[in-house]
Amino acid sequence: HSDPVAIYAQTFLDRFLGSSRVDNFFSFYWKYLASLAERYDTTVCSGQWLADKLTRFGIPRTQAVPFGIDKHFFSPDHRDESMRTRLLAECGIGPEGKLLINVSRFHPEKRLGTILKGFKKASQSQEMGLVIFGDGPFRKFYGRKADKIPNVHLAGFTKDRQELATALASADAMLHGSASETYGLVIAEAICSGTPVIVPDVGGAADLAGQDYAELYPPGNVSACTQAIGRMFARDTDKMSAGIQEAIDSRIGTMADHFKQLFEVYGDLSEQKKSAQG
Repeated sequence: HSDPVAIYAQTFLDRFLGSSRVDNFFSFYWKYLASLAERYDTTVCSGQWLADKLTRFGIPRTQAVPFGIDKHFFSPDHRDESMRTRLLAECGIGPEGKLLINVSRFHPEKRLGTILKGFKKASQSQEMGLVIFGDGPFRKFYGRKADKIPNVHLAGFTKDRQELATALASADAMLHGSASETYGLVIAEAICSGTPVIVPDVGGAADLAGQDYAELYPPGNVSACTQAIGRMFARDTDKMSAGIQEAIDSRIGTMADHFKQLFEVYGDLSEQKKSAQG
């Protein structure tokens, strides 16, 4: 459920070296994981893309058991024009503007600096607001950066899940910065809320981002992030809605799906042990 190389090394180095070269540079870490995994019957991870990556770096017997979300709670039915208008007003613009939303922990791995700079450049050619939900150890650092950018509102951390579900469903797009997601729960929640996504082109976020409803950009690349925002708001919203609905139906599972598959993995391992013991 974590990729330390992506969280730390790639966050700071991939813009200079590229993700693949950073992974290869940390081959000693992957060898350590492979040695550790040899002691176990299986290594379970949260997405097929990650299972393929682990296998590529020598981790044996990997199995993907994707996470899931509450698909009934996060739904397009929660869209609320009054909330959308209120959030845009918090950003200092009227209801005719575009509303971007981000839900994030305030930590370097989430690359809030990239999305703030990308948003700033994109908002110079089209009226839009950015609302960021979340908190974390770098709250003051990113708060100072956000204060210098027009039309950005830091909404803070909310314990009200209904407020978050309604905000996600009421936005025009989600803007995400992290390239180290192993699954991308908040991306899945946004998609199930009927909201298209703008995400980095690697990691769990990209794995959930179908071309019918998403725009991708290289992680940490401000110019590419700006261009992805522009492309998103030039697209046909009806066509994206159809793609999102297909993803809701077939691409994203529930927590019940997750645990059913997980227990099936455990059951299969148990049967293999019994057979091996004769």
